Amino acid sequence: MNVPAEQSKQMPDKKRARITVEDMLRAKAPDLSAMLGPDQSLDRFIAAVANQVVKEPRIASVPLDVTMLEVAKAAKDGLVLDGREATLLFFTTKSGPTVSYVPMVMGLRKMAFRSGIVKALITGVVYEREYLEGHFVYSPTSDEPIIHKPMLIGDRGMIVAAYSFVRMSDGASSAEVMRVDEINAIRARAKPRNFSPWDSDFPEMARKTVFRRHSKQLPLGSGFQAAIEQVDSLYPDDVTDIDPAQSEVVPLKRSAAAKFKEPEPVPHDEETGEVVQSEPDDPQNVEAPKEEKTEEDIF
Repeated sequence: MNVPAEQSKQMPDKKRARITVEDMLRAKAPDLSAMLGPDQSLDRFIAAVANQVVKEPRIASVPLDVTMLEVAKAAKDGLVLDGREATLLFFTTKSGPTVSYVPMVMGLRKMAFRSGIVKALITGVVYEREYLEGHFVYSPTSDEPIIHKPMLIGDRGMIVAAYSFVRMSDGASSAEVMRVDEINAIRARAKPRNFSPWDSDFPEMARKTVFRRHSKQLPLGSGFQAAIEQVDSLYPDDVTDIDPAQSEVVPLKRSAAAKFKEPEPVPHDEETGEVVQSEPDDPQNVEAPKEEKTEEDIF
């Protein structure tokens, strides 16, 4: 699509950004089509990328060769950049604005099923009341390692864990469970940026985190592992250069379960049942100061 320079200058930034990226995509159409394969719609793929630019116009500030490299990675994996299978994540580095292709849970599931090795794949999050009331059971050595009966009504409390379950084509099963403090530890390693999907879609990110760890134990092939490594690239091993003030980790809240404790026995005479009053000046009856529990104690 050829647009006169004067007309292009008069267009809103979002429209001009869409045309620029879409033109590049159309120019690379033969290569993208070959990467996507016959079962993928090239027009749908290009439209999804263009819509990503409309939703996030800052992508237009990223060098086109960088954007195209990330788009090509998605095409190679056969995932559409529609925000469900995969997305283009914009962030700023010391070198300037950039984007990164990030597979989402739906996209990773798609790749796993495409391998032919996976028959069933389930990821989910566990809420506090579900665990306390026995709606979630994890038995690693069982043929059914995870039993989860989600609560559909009422206050479920906060998320306490996430899990991934896979049934292989040969009947074997595999599962992984991560506590919320483990998930938040991974979250803390994410490259700091102005906006994070952890803020708006924590359950989705928790599910992806546990599946990412779980998938490394599964024989899903080099293509799938490359997609996982793409996600891993957003979580640097060396986090010493991350400013804690920029960290987007939400502090763990005190578990509601910790608020309910067994009442301490009241001193009484075993024969008469009469309550024994403590002498205030008796040092043996002075209650020791209670230690504050930290989040590490609770989880």
